[in-house]
Amino acid sequence: MHVLVAAEFALVVVIVVVVVVVVVVVVVVVVVVVVVVVVVVVTVVLAVVVVVVVVVVVVVVVVVVAVVVAAAAAIVVAIVVVAAEIAVLVVVVVVVAAIVVVVVVVVVVVVVVVVLEVTAAAAVVVVIVVVVLEVTAAAASPRSLRKEHIGFQLLRR
Repeated sequence: MHVLVAAEFALVVVIVVVVVVVVVVVVVVVVVVVVVVVVVVVTVVLAVVVVVVVVVVVVVVVVVVAVVVAAAAAIVVAIVVVAAEIAVLVVVVVVVAAIVVVVVVVVVVVVVVVVLEVTAAAAVVVVIVVVVLEVTAAAASPRSLRKEHIGFQLLRR
């Protein structure tokens, strides 16, 4: 009799652990969805990455549903379901790790895009400064040199 009580208690503990893990996975999924929405707002170029993240989120939801079903089945077949829950938890950990990797890749791509945009803007500013200096130099030079000056030629075009 004591063995059955202990087994039932162990089963309840396993179910509670599974429910806690499901809550943690749901929180992680919500955080990942928020990150994906922010990335979509930041740049449209990363749309392909967003699609990948959405697919991963759908896979995580399917795994969470499978864990809940496995917890309900644990009442009927305790030993078999405990082994299945361990396997499902390993899959959840792998999926969460994959989500983290995708989020890190998205952040790296966003940083690279921002750096490239800032570099392009700086190049435009440098070109404008050079043209202004050339035009200023052409205006200050003698009339005979003005026609050959690069800035003057740029102004004529």
